[in-house]
Amino acid sequence: MVYKVGTDKQRYYHQVLKLLRNFSPFNKLVDRELELLAELLSQREKIIEQNVTDPILREAILFSYEKKQEIYTKLGMSDASFRNALSGLRKKGFLNKHTIILPVSLPYLTEVIVSFVEPQTIENVQRI
Repeated sequence: MVYKVGTDKQRYYHQVLKLLRNFSPFNKLVDRELELLAELLSQREKIIEQNVTDPILREAILFSYEKKQEIYTKLGMSDASFRNALSGLRKKGFLNKHTIILPVSLPYLTEVIVSFVEPQTIENVQRI
């Protein structure tokens, strides 16, 4: 079965994380954390598109005070709500102090394939 979903760079990470939310470890995220993580990934992609190749500089820009303000304003969050969501992402292992850490690579792609397999038929299958 193929199910096509229209997307663009603005909505992509929000859509992918909503899909992955059904699987561990993404199923541990509350709505605000998922929304914030998606926006952080989207903003990081924009920074990469500006040819910022140094990963340390990319993360410094992403976690700068100005960028944080831009993000929580865009998401309609208060500063306190934003900080709570960041803290939740850190506690759940998606962020460290100033770096996004993901259990899987999530580059911007034009096609995402999800396969369901019997756990006995393949090694390293994530069970949920």
